[in-house]
Amino acid sequence: MPLEIIIILTDEEVKVCEASMIQPIPEWAENAVRNKIRKGRNRIVESVTDRNAKKVSLAEQITIIEASELETAVDREARELQEMIDRANK
Repeated sequence: MPLEIIIILTDEEVKVCEASMIQPIPEWAENAVRNKIRKGRNRIVESVTDRNAKKVSLAEQITIIEASELETAVDREARELQEMIDRANK
């Protein structure tokens, strides 16, 4: 399901962004999110298939991800924290 994201910045936040970015703020924000997606997609494809994600077409990457049962980052963090606690208590 598509997700639309709306970010509201204060005047001060806009001023800071404009002083430090060449791209318009919406374009920069979209590029940042898409870059995070690209890196996450590569990580997932490589962990699921043991293949170099850069050599797998985008269409195939999407198919791999759609067919995979993925743990959310929140669930993974909780699981890893619990595992760390369990190890410490042994």
